[in-house]
Parts: sequence; structure tokens; C-alpha cells
Amino acid sequence: MQKDHLQAFLIYRRSKRCFVMIKCHLSRLMGEKKLKIADVTRETGINRGTITRLYHESAERVELDVMSKLCAFFECELGELFEYIE
Repeated sequence: MQKDHLQAFLIYRRSKRCFVMIKCHLSRLMGEKKLKIADVTRETGINRGTITRLYHESAERVELDVMSKLCAFFECELGELFEYIE
């Protein structure tokens, strides 16, 4: 399966045999503020690899504390950072 134009990552749920897409808007939020991955890492204390995976939408899971720190840093709601796409 190819990555779609939204660069959303897919989570396959075998029990229901469906795809759930979660779009991460971290790259957009960073672009709006002209921030680099190193800037976000330094200011939030989140591991650089975690930020990189979220930025490139290759993360398979995200810890609650990471979501909380990112929302606090960007002063946004969770729905502005992640979007559920059916």
C-alpha cells in the first residue's frame, strides 16, 4: 500500500479488518511557527526520534505525555494536532 497524499499513517485492525487513519499535523504546526525538529525537542524535552516519527507520520503509537507536552507547547487542542480520518 502506498502512502496517500495526506501522509497519514495507517493502523490495521485485524479483528475488524478495517483501516483507521490518524493524520498528525505536527509538520504543519511546526511550519507555521518556522520551527525545526531540534527546536521542538529542546523546548519540550521529547525525544528527537519521537518528534521525527510524528513529523514524518511514521509513528505507530504516541504516549499520552508526549501528546500533552506537544499540545501545551503549541497551545492547541488534541484535535488540532491529530485528526481521525475514516
